[in-house]
Amino acid sequence: MKIEIPSVLINKDKQSVIAFLSNLENLQKLLPTDKIEDFKANADTCSFKLKGYSKLSFEKVKATYTKVMLKSGAESPFQFQLEINVNPETENTCTAESKLNADINPFVKMMVEKPLTQFFEYIQNRLQTHFA
Repeated sequence: MKIEIPSVLINKDKQSVIAFLSNLENLQKLLPTDKIEDFKANADTCSFKLKGYSKLSFEKVKATYTKVMLKSGAESPFQFQLEINVNPETENTCTAESKLNADINPFVKMMVEKPLTQFFEYIQNRLQTHFA
């Protein structure tokens, strides 16, 4: 399953956004607080439970000048990769877009595609408002 979240404009320079996203402790600032339980993180890993769903965990694969790549951690119920691309627009603004590739069987895909899309859209929109 592939989910692509359209880009959002962020009122911050690209380097600051990459630095923020590279530290997974910051992910908590982007999550919907009413839907998250048991958030744990350090700079390179994080895990949390989505209310009504299962636990998700992320591991940082790499952070470059223009992207942050994460993958599913041991506690996730399925394997996935999340790529967040950050591109400069001006000296003080950039855009961010996300792509999720998940190894999910077709039956489960029907149940989780919409909630996952909404979840990652929420995170991306919070990234935009975090730097507003």
